[in-house]
Amino acid sequence: MCVLTHIPTGIIVRVEDTRHKSKNEEIAWQRLTERLQQIEDQKQGDIFQKDIKNQVGNGQRSNKRRTYRVKEDLVVDHISNKTITFRELSKGKLDLLR
Repeated sequence: MCVLTHIPTGIIVRVEDTRHKSKNEEIAWQRLTERLQQIEDQKQGDIFQKDIKNQVGNGQRSNKRRTYRVKEDLVVDHISNKTITFRELSKGKLDLLR
């Protein structure tokens, strides 16, 4: 029987699969590293999901930056509450929206 304890996480692995101590120890180390890798993958996945949520937002209309109404020749910036014509925007005059 082989018992390994990872002190920082408190994970305990017990292996009693074979009669050979060295083989049990090898299996225990393998299982311990697999569990630690799963924990690390979960942490990275959680961080990734939080980053995506922060970038996307909640998808509500209030998250809108600009509205482009080409038929009416208007561009409305919802952050600064300013409106310019679409022609001015297409000429590169974005500073009018700030």
